[in-house]
Amino acid sequence: MSTRAITADTLRRMFRYNQAEGRSNILEETPGRVPGVEKDPWGTARRRILVHAVAIISFHCLLRIDETLNLRFEDLTWDFTNETVSIQLETRKTHQFGGAK
Repeated sequence: MSTRAITADTLRRMFRYNQAEGRSNILEETPGRVPGVEKDPWGTARRRILVHAVAIISFHCLLRIDETLNLRFEDLTWDFTNETVSIQLETRKTHQFGGAK
């Protein structure tokens, strides 16, 4: 199976799917089952929202998925004056032993 790049349209469709018909309600869930709701083929609301968040961060920061998944709170620098967040990656594909900015 071939892979495709995530586009802004893909992210928009993910958002709309998660928001439709109360799918974004994070209730007391058991894996794959929400009380009173048919089993969703795309997983629980919590899982879908987390996948969407990873896709958004990767898309906007031009990161690979594994770079996004390996982010730690210590890698973020918050500048509340300018309302910005800086990311200092521990490693990158081209800088596997550190030193990447």
